[in-house]
Amino acid sequence: MSHTSRLRRMPDTFRQLTGITPDAFDQLLAELEPRYPQADAKRKKRPSRQRKPGAGRKFARPLSDRLLMLLMYYRTYTTHAFLGFLFGIDDRSVCRNISDSSSSVHELCQTARAALRRSANAVLYPAVLHPHN
Repeated sequence: MSHTSRLRRMPDTFRQLTGITPDAFDQLLAELEPRYPQADAKRKKRPSRQRKPGAGRKFARPLSDRLLMLLMYYRTYTTHAFLGFLFGIDDRSVCRNISDSSSSVHELCQTARAALRRSANAVLYPAVLHPHN
């Protein structure tokens, strides 16, 4: 059973450790999952990479656990060693997991922020330009 599944059964604790509800986590994961393969391919094609795309160590945890780890890190700023203990991986793997998930979540947030800005502009600008219509 994944760590995410176990923690999801305790919604109050989930919120305390991540800052979001299990439902909000599911929404974030649903947004992230279809975008992740493209972000992973981009990461593997970077010029400074020493191995061919697809080579190298694979992640031991599913994307849901890696996202949970990232959110717990952002919320609690605990050590990599402690997160490694909780998730059953070493602290170097925690660093790789957080770094990888962080860039994907950051891109997702930028996209959401831009969409929110566009929709806010569509609503606010007409109201500002024509306040009495």
